Order: sequence, then structure tokens, then C-alpha cells
Amino acid sequence: MYGQDVGVAIVLKPDQKLTASDLKKWVADKVAKFKVPKQVFFTDVMPKTATGKIQRRIVADTMLKQPKAKL
Repeated sequence: MYGQDVGVAIVLKPDQKLTASDLKKWVADKVAKFKVPKQVFFTDVMPKTATGKIQRRIVADTMLKQPKAKL
């Protein structure tokens, strides 16, 4: 949608390490510039419904409450 920024929420496996800048560099090689996430949010779990679908609105609300990182 116009006027919105792309963001991503990620759950890492316990033994994985990834930084926001590493992810952005990797994505930048794969997609158009405007699709590269401006914000990266690392979380331990994704909220899901009883049927196992990710509750995207809760994820989005949680991301919006986070302080903006200096880019």
C-alpha cells in the first residue's frame, strides 16, 4: 500500500545468528529495492490462531510499538 514501509518479523532457530543488516543485504540481492524491509523485528514466537495461522495484525501492532532503529 502507498505510504507504508516494508517490515519483517523473524523467529530464529536457537543455534542461528542473523543481524538485520545481513538480512537486508541478502534480500536486496533478491528483490526490488522498494521491497527490502526497512525494519527487522526479531521475536521468540509468532502469535498464532487455533488453526495455526499467524496473527498478522498482532505481529504488526507489536512491530509498531517497538522504537524505531536509526538507519
